[in-house]
Amino acid sequence: MSKNNRLEKLKNIKLGKYTRSMWWLIPLILLIWIGALLLGSFIMKWVEGLTNETTYNVGLVLAFIGGSLVIAIPLTIVAVNLLTKTVDTVNHSFSKVADGDFTTKLEIKSKNAYVNEMVVNFNKMVDQLNSVAIMKNDFISTFSHEFKTPMVSIKGYAELLKGNDNLTPEQQEYVKIIISESKRLSTLAEKVLMLSKLDSQVINSDKTTFSVNAQLEECILLLDGALQEKNIELTSSLKRVKMNADANLIKEIWINLLNNAVKYTGNGGKIEVSCHQKNKNVVVVVKDNGVGMSKEIISHVFEKFYQADAKHSRGGLGLGLTLCKKIAETFNGTITCESEENEGTTFTVIVPQNL
Repeated sequence: MSKNNRLEKLKNIKLGKYTRSMWWLIPLILLIWIGALLLGSFIMKWVEGLTNETTYNVGLVLAFIGGSLVIAIPLTIVAVNLLTKTVDTVNHSFSKVADGDFTTKLEIKSKNAYVNEMVVNFNKMVDQLNSVAIMKNDFISTFSHEFKTPMVSIKGYAELLKGNDNLTPEQQEYVKIIISESKRLSTLAEKVLMLSKLDSQVINSDKTTFSVNAQLEECILLLDGALQEKNIELTSSLKRVKMNADANLIKEIWINLLNNAVKYTGNGGKIEVSCHQKNKNVVVVVKDNGVGMSKEIISHVFEKFYQADAKHSRGGLGLGLTLCKKIAETFNGTITCESEENEGTTFTVIVPQNL
């Protein structure tokens, strides 16, 4: 489901209750109106009994009640509609801001000074949030770029040292750790930079038409060594499916999901990968019978830097699934996770073909 579709669904489900609740104003106002008329009629009767003068005319009162209802009902409906529309617009805008869209602005013009003040403060709040978001993304982009450069240099010098035959076995191990950690930090910088670009929507997507099944086969081949090392059986059912998107970004999804499946599947485990087309969407499923996750972990699994299992997360960054989700959403797609502890995990990616 795309971001816009989610917002629309949120609007219909969560904001609809406010609309429904406001319509209770109609019978409430009418009941108050009728009650006032009946009270007035009672007072007229009471006055008639005290003065012994005829001041009460049933036909006149009924005509007055009928005319009042004819006027009151349309006016009440109009008033409720105006109030509902205003509240609905404001809540919909708050929903968009909560979803990370800091470009949202309220353009409500009202004769009510309190409403106008709320609109001004809301727009001021959004401007401040947008400013902070831009500063954050600029800082992350600059920091990631500057951080990666020395890491590449350290890794290069360490690889030169590794080729030195004069090093002791202990020194060789130290150099090996330096290479491994510098590579991990360089990867971290790359992923953080990519996330920052995806968050700020400045990714220059180079869309091409490519075969998803062929891309998945390529990713599986890249992991052949890791699969053999853990004696994992990988079965695939890949239908021929094409899509139009940035092939490199989409490939990042498959690599992260397959890497996770291998990492969290024990020796002699099984991984299943499938790909097919459904309603002009590409559907890819990666399923394993590994350690699985609890409901608590699933609720955080797509958050940045979240690593629940220290035993299996060694060497991980906690950004892979976050990237998968961001990339899928960039192309109006979704990614979902189903898992049970000690039973395995299933990730399902649905992305429009856009052909």
